[in-house]
Amino acid sequence: MARAMRACGERNPNAIRVSRRILVLVDSIRPWDRPWSRAASMATRWRLMRAASSTNTGMRQRWAQEIHRSRACLPSSPLTENTCRRLSLSR
Repeated sequence: MARAMRACGERNPNAIRVSRRILVLVDSIRPWDRPWSRAASMATRWRLMRAASSTNTGMRQRWAQEIHRSRACLPSSPLTENTCRRLSLSR
């Protein structure tokens, strides 16, 4: 929820009086306190996750996660195949 506030130079009487509206964002979870809204939110998240997992992008991401998991289990040597070393002969 956002509330508008007014600010003016009341502390310094010599300051130019400027009235501005500042938008202050107030963190409020009151709408999410109701059980039906929480259930609706969870249902929406579930639908989005199901839709993402059924697409090619979701499958590619799961495959990438599996590869990372399997590679993390392997011991790494100082010079792996991903390391690229170049000799510099120029001075």
